[in-house]
Amino acid sequence: MDLTLYFYQYSDLELSLYFKRESIPRLDKDVVRSELTSYPGARWLFDGAARQLGTLNLSSGKRAGRTVDFDLLLEPPKFHVSGEPIVEVNFQGKARLISQEIISAAVLAHGKPDDKSVQRDVKVETFSLDETALVHDAGRISVFLDISQVEMPPFCQFRFFRLAGEDEMDHEAIELVGLEKLFWIDWSRMNINICSI
Repeated sequence: MDLTLYFYQYSDLELSLYFKRESIPRLDKDVVRSELTSYPGARWLFDGAARQLGTLNLSSGKRAGRTVDFDLLLEPPKFHVSGEPIVEVNFQGKARLISQEIISAAVLAHGKPDDKSVQRDVKVETFSLDETALVHDAGRISVFLDISQVEMPPFCQFRFFRLAGEDEMDHEAIELVGLEKLFWIDWSRMNINICSI
């Protein structure tokens, strides 16, 4: 089977943080950037962008392979920077859907010793991506996708994968490993604005 990973690749990112007017004198832009760097919830910005991008169908049609704009206005729950509450966030930029094909390294057939390999019902297909494997059992398939070691450029976010084969298969189980390692924000390359309401 053919295995392809899909990512949103972001560029020209701008983040505007809106505070109450009285908070502005107590904020320092460098300190705000530093706090955002260590903020574990920053991923929700990109998850919001991905939801908006998901409505555009970037994998096929006239938008396939093209870079598109996104613009989000969000009201974050309990989001504080330098002790000051953020009232609203505007997150905008560009994104495109990119893909990475994963090569099948080997197919091992399991069954009775007398059966030829093409007659054996159970096959394990391994890929050149850590422990990634597909287990074929007659007309069913189980997927173990280990993406913990995929090398990612900044501002890429894993979104989905696609399997393509000659025969129609029922999916029995899917397990994803390593999603937490597939998101890296280079805050130095993002324009951050401090604004007041």
